[in-house]
Amino acid sequence: MNFPSTTITWPVDIALALNYVRGEDRNDFTALLRFDRTLATTVSGARDPALAQLRLAWWRTQLDAPVAGSDGYEAVVMFGAKLMPLIDGWERLLSPLPLDEAVLQDYANGRGATIFALLGGHAATGAGWALADFARHCTDTETRSRARRMADTALSLRLSGQPKPLRVMARLARAEAITRWTLVRAALG
Repeated sequence: MNFPSTTITWPVDIALALNYVRGEDRNDFTALLRFDRTLATTVSGARDPALAQLRLAWWRTQLDAPVAGSDGYEAVVMFGAKLMPLIDGWERLLSPLPLDEAVLQDYANGRGATIFALLGGHAATGAGWALADFARHCTDTETRSRARRMADTALSLRLSGQPKPLRVMARLARAEAITRWTLVRAALG
């Protein structure tokens, strides 16, 4: 199934990973990451957590009967109810800051583990990638530090056996998490 291409400016880790996606897998890969981007925009752009929850609830209803033309339509058609944990993971970020480890782990398992598992990778590595990606965008210092520590631990596992695009995403996320966390620890003495 081919869907129209929409121009998206991807973060470096995803843009580089897309270069390693085989042609027959490209639609699944990009549709899933576009849907993830749609959920990210829903959560990060929300002024009111209750409104974001309503939008996420709408996406849950779409898993059974998608509306053609919606931003995440392609992924919903391809993956259906398998996307539920991804929506749940993003919803965890609507909790008040600072986020504790349990909330961050729920988010990472819902978002990263689901994405990586649906694309043939290891769930634990996906969780680490999600934590590193979240830390890159988080403005709350305490939560960001916690997410980086958790990402560093999760991404210290061996990456062999992952499809190459997911390995690239995980390695770049780990490099960034380690570099920033090392600089923070060095600064703190």
